[in-house]
Amino acid sequence: ENFKKLTGMNVVYDVFPEDVYFDKVTAALSASSPEYDAFMTGAYMTWTYGPAGWITDLNEWIKDPAKTNPNYAWDDFLPGVKNSCAWNGKPGGALGSDDAKQWCIPWGFEQNNITYNKAMFDKAGVKIPGNMDEMVAA
Repeated sequence: ENFKKLTGMNVVYDVFPEDVYFDKVTAALSASSPEYDAFMTGAYMTWTYGPAGWITDLNEWIKDPAKTNPNYAWDDFLPGVKNSCAWNGKPGGALGSDDAKQWCIPWGFEQNNITYNKAMFDKAGVKIPGNMDEMVAA
């Protein structure tokens, strides 16, 4: 109700089990259905939806203060998080490149780490890697 009071928009939402969610969204998008104005997605689906023309580049809204609430602090997102949702649509193209389209807005993210057991490296006589290339070679 607060959102409706602030914006005048009435939001109707659907909830689906995850095992059918992306099938339903993909079917609606591929059929050019007006069923969804906004939806949750992940990078793995964004790379399908964007180049197919099923979603739009959000830079127009993000970069225009007349279209985005000034309280929305886009620059508060870490660059890597923003870049993870921006791609130029070219196979092998770098995420967040200058010609990238901002296909979605991150709403949650995670950090993955590589850990190792130093004793196992020592036992195998392998030098502790100092970077990713050395890790692959080890």
